[in-house]
Amino acid sequence: MEGRVFIELSKSARAVCPLCGHSIPKDIVRVGKETTAAGPFRTTRWHHPWCYVENFPETDFSKMDGFIALKTTDQAGLQNLKASMDSKNSDKSVKKTLSPTTGIFGSPVSKVTVALKEQMSSPAEIKRFESSKTSILYKGARLPVGWKSYSSVIIYEGDNVRPSEKIAAFDFDGTLVDTNVARPGADAWKLLYPTVPEKLAFFHHEGYKLVIFSNEANIDRWSNKRQAAIDSKLGRLKGLMELAKVPMQVFIACGKSNANDIYRKPATGMWQLLEEHFNAGRIIDKERSFYVGDAAGRKKDHSAADLEFAKTLGLKFLLPEDVFTITTPNPLESPERRLSRSRGDHADLEENGRAFSRFRLARALFQMKEA
Repeated sequence: MEGRVFIELSKSARAVCPLCGHSIPKDIVRVGKETTAAGPFRTTRWHHPWCYVENFPETDFSKMDGFIALKTTDQAGLQNLKASMDSKNSDKSVKKTLSPTTGIFGSPVSKVTVALKEQMSSPAEIKRFESSKTSILYKGARLPVGWKSYSSVIIYEGDNVRPSEKIAAFDFDGTLVDTNVARPGADAWKLLYPTVPEKLAFFHHEGYKLVIFSNEANIDRWSNKRQAAIDSKLGRLKGLMELAKVPMQVFIACGKSNANDIYRKPATGMWQLLEEHFNAGRIIDKERSFYVGDAAGRKKDHSAADLEFAKTLGLKFLLPEDVFTITTPNPLESPERRLSRSRGDHADLEENGRAFSRFRLARALFQMKEA
């Protein structure tokens, strides 16, 4: 028996939409549909709004329980989504411009265009992935031993990489290392922070699988110098891994920024490859995983791709300075305990908010560990 249909902001990232099979990030609008079986028990299935309205075209969000409790921006977003569906402008990619305050898709970045269905559902080529379809070449250019390509992605999975339900994910350029597009070459890089190897080793020993997700459009753009572009990028990654001395998995999206590539961040294709085919079937716990990147939509940033990538996936997002400037040897130590220990007393933490704010990462990771 069908029960009521209602709408609310998601309280966690644990729910999975039954219509597309992907998780619903925390703090975005979701549609709940109650099912009443025999007896007193009721179950609720949660759906992405765009999945729900596509499968139930007669949907009227404004008549659902909970609609009037949403922010006006979320209400407007839902009405616009419904109008887009009704006008059949959503064939394969419903595109919606989000305001800074909208919660419907969980992105605080102003005027971000998101290809919703391409972001949240696995394209057919990801579902069809087979190891036999990978290549040791990328568009004619040779890949080093251990590297392989699939579609527009180059992938590395070392012998010592182990599956894990906890993922510590990182961007590469501007997050782990400092590079310059004007200086190509495998050796043209340096650590962004001297603590990078130590922190990577720490996360590895805490049971996290270390994964790099990097965009590198030059590999496709430099068609006449593709081998040089590949040697440069992969050489830098190899150099970091040798310096850090920890096993890491790498995904490189080679598509151009204007190619609507399903793997290029903020699109989530690289993560979907990891989740569906490169974690040995281990289910990833997004509540205990995180993503670190520098492209966060700030004035100094070239884009908001990293922030959007994390938000779309429902991952905790951290900036490089949140991770690599904390000097404690144990970032998972309770920040309250660390502050008290460093001051030698138990002064009111509220009066020391400025010092306490330095431990944002520690609190976030400590809470994930305790969960």
